[in-house]
Amino acid sequence: MTKFCLYPTLAFNGIKHNKENYLPFLIACWGMCGMFYILISLVTNPDLLKMPGTSALLLMLTLGVIVIGIFSVIFMLYTNNFVMKRRQRELALYNILGLEKRHLALVMFWEDLFLAIMGIVGGLFIGVLFSKLVSLLLGKLLWFESSLGFYFSTMGIIITAILFLAIFGLILAVNIFKVSKVRPIELLHSEAGEKEPKTPWTLTIIGVISMVSGYVIAQFVSDPINAIALFFIAVILVIIGTECLFTSVSIAVLKLMKANKKFYYQKEHFTAVSGMLYRMKQNGKGLANICILCTMVLVTVSTTICLYVGSEQTLKRIYPNDINIEVSSGDYDTETQEIVQTSKDLALKNDLTLENLSNYLSYDFQGYYKDGRMLLPYEATEMGDVNGYSFVSIITQDGYQKIYGETIELMDDQILVTGSKFKENEILKIGNYNFTIKKIIAEKKRNAYIINSMLIVVKDADIVSTLYNLANTSDNSGKFIQNIQYDLNGSVEAKKEFSQQLTSAMDAREAYIKVSSLEMNRADYYSLYGGFLFLGLFLGILFLLITGLIIYYKQVTEGYQDQQRFIIMEQVGMSQAEVKKTIRKQILMVFFLPLIVSGIHVFGSFHMISLMLQLFGLTDIKLFMLCTAITLVCFSAIYGLIYWSTARTYYRIVNKPELD
Repeated sequence: MTKFCLYPTLAFNGIKHNKENYLPFLIACWGMCGMFYILISLVTNPDLLKMPGTSALLLMLTLGVIVIGIFSVIFMLYTNNFVMKRRQRELALYNILGLEKRHLALVMFWEDLFLAIMGIVGGLFIGVLFSKLVSLLLGKLLWFESSLGFYFSTMGIIITAILFLAIFGLILAVNIFKVSKVRPIELLHSEAGEKEPKTPWTLTIIGVISMVSGYVIAQFVSDPINAIALFFIAVILVIIGTECLFTSVSIAVLKLMKANKKFYYQKEHFTAVSGMLYRMKQNGKGLANICILCTMVLVTVSTTICLYVGSEQTLKRIYPNDINIEVSSGDYDTETQEIVQTSKDLALKNDLTLENLSNYLSYDFQGYYKDGRMLLPYEATEMGDVNGYSFVSIITQDGYQKIYGETIELMDDQILVTGSKFKENEILKIGNYNFTIKKIIAEKKRNAYIINSMLIVVKDADIVSTLYNLANTSDNSGKFIQNIQYDLNGSVEAKKEFSQQLTSAMDAREAYIKVSSLEMNRADYYSLYGGFLFLGLFLGILFLLITGLIIYYKQVTEGYQDQQRFIIMEQVGMSQAEVKKTIRKQILMVFFLPLIVSGIHVFGSFHMISLMLQLFGLTDIKLFMLCTAITLVCFSAIYGLIYWSTARTYYRIVNKPELD
């Protein structure tokens, strides 16, 4: 056999004989390569680019391409580390039998080349095969009127191939570097067990402080703006705490089990506890990584499902009526009459009828609450922390009656107000005027976004005008507007046509008039929330794939490490049934711990995430709880299947003769 044929043959045989390690590696590569191509094909799909309201979606898909690209690099290097642990002894034998390290480098080059070809070609085939199905799913989620056609992205093929060729090149460089720095005898003993670790108290203290700090931030944040600002700090602290405590606490618990003589000196307990204790440093890190990935799956999927399911509720809150018209200048009475008449004429033309017609005056501005005062825009120099900012709308009691259907009688110095920060009968100073809060009211049926919004009801239009004129000394004085709202009875298509015609008619007027249509904005919101759900499911599948592969390689690695130990235990009298029982207890002791802790993490972050969801207009806590619970149940079922599968793999390994 020539030298040219020798190295490829050794490489091919190495992959063939180690298919138990390389096949999951290739499956992971196919999955990530396929997902990466699908996202790029969507971003470059000309049919998607032509769809209205897809700018936010394209931004999210581009972000998804970047995230999957980064995770592909990290995870493939991570799984390669598991594969190489199983190959090191084989490579050491090659070295001892006469192959120099440069020859080993050639063997690894051919192995890497074969894997790259199989991984990239297989991944692109899967990506192209499923791209149409994914496009149809995306169209359904976003309520597209026409489906996305099949699109073969040449650019996607090129970018995907370049990225994964670079990843395999990096893997080759890492493998060659590792082999070049160690002696053959070290490779042969690379799988030796560890010494019994000491309880790392420093690590425990760091972990407790980090974990408690992250949970305190998550529980006591009270504002959506602060929640989004502190979220990543809390996440980093919890990750640090998880990484530290999984190792330190696991060692401490196992040592307590060992110290309990009645528990420890039982055949199945002795084998399981001692086996885990002696490699808990490595085991703890793996379990912590699994826990973090499980948490990422649960949070990502549950939040995006909740946003999508609650999108109609959010739309109705932001757009309580089919049509909302804001008139910001001109003769309000004349404008109102003409706009209403124009609306009726266009409705008749489109076979629609107007319902629930109402109009009211309001003064809308960005205010700042501080020490019992609502500062007007001209007082901006006194503003400080963002917690006090509010989007304020001041309306009259007549407007309140039209919106709430409730008759009230206010004095000149009395107001109604929304917000938990206020109490009845206390004084709220607005500008130079003191008002007594007569009643705290609930936010209801207003065309206002949800972030820190606030409604103030005063007696009449004179007070509204006075406050507006007081603030009108600043360029940022807010808006003094007449609001006209009504619903339409008819088909969706007729409502869209009506909205376009009304917008064109209002644009032709001299006064500044803004038309907001529920049906015209629906596509934008479904594009946003459908895009979140699509990307959330995509990333959820990615994180789940990574979780499953890490668990698989962890079990395979430990199976080979425990193989000889269980053979000895059988030789000294342990039966096959007892071996199975020991394996089951050993796996159960640690396998479901990451799932339990990830559930605790999700519960601990629930308050902070629910605040962040308010930034997207979702305030239904019960819906979020339901989506989280369903996601947790489904994920637990999948996790259980992974447990069943890896437990069988582990048992099969420890019960077969060591051939390598």
